Amino acid sequence: LGDGTIIKVSGDFGTDYGFLSALEATAAGGGASFRGTAGSVQDRQTGLVLALGAAGEVRYRAFGLVADFPVSLRVRANALTVELPASLQLPPFGLQQPFPGGTVTVSANWVLAEPGRGVGLEKTKGGYTLTLPAGVVRVDLVRG
Repeated sequence: LGDGTIIKVSGDFGTDYGFLSALEATAAGGGASFRGTAGSVQDRQTGLVLALGAAGEVRYRAFGLVADFPVSLRVRANALTVELPASLQLPPFGLQQPFPGGTVTVSANWVLAEPGRGVGLEKTKGGYTLTLPAGVVRVDLVRG
């Protein structure tokens, strides 16, 4: 799909979409859309996972994820979990450094399950933007 940048695999387990491009690209197919260089969607009966392997954007169904670093969004019936890397390799090919914090935009009208810890959630044009301090590796959201 997506001019050869998206691979779709389906079976009894569910459906996976894998996106990989040597250069930043935009692609869509099978209900999934991607921007960047690496991303995936795992659609299972038990939930949904949208993931970015690098800076970019992934969308599937009513959910979307945008970030400048690797991140994943786990979607279950009553909870969303944003999972962040413990460390990043900055600049490319440099030494691993602790995750410095950043922002992640999700397309879901949910609220923080546990306010505080320096995590902020603000409605923006692109969805809901999470502001994350250094050291946070997981943020849970619940239906608002």
